[in-house]
Amino acid sequence: MSLDEWHTYMPTGCSLVLLEIGLAVFDESDNLISSKKFSNAIDSYLSLKNGESPQELNQIIEKLRSFENISVNDRNIDLVLKDSWRVNLMPYKR
Repeated sequence: MSLDEWHTYMPTGCSLVLLEIGLAVFDESDNLISSKKFSNAIDSYLSLKNGESPQELNQIIEKLRSFENISVNDRNIDLVLKDSWRVNLMPYKR
């Protein structure tokens, strides 16, 4: 497969969703790509609130590399990822 053909098949966007128990990544068709349960939900949440990347987010980042755009449902994830990724905050209704 040529590079041009690969870019035709390469997904352009995904959604990274912060849940109470962990993180989930969905493709543009809302298919689950990856998920990671927090080993300690309180510590992971506090890490995000302090502008740090919890280990569960670091573990899921490899799955995000194939996407050009990442939509997130949490302002803190947006702030953590925005320096390295093209990230946008999801509208509230999604």
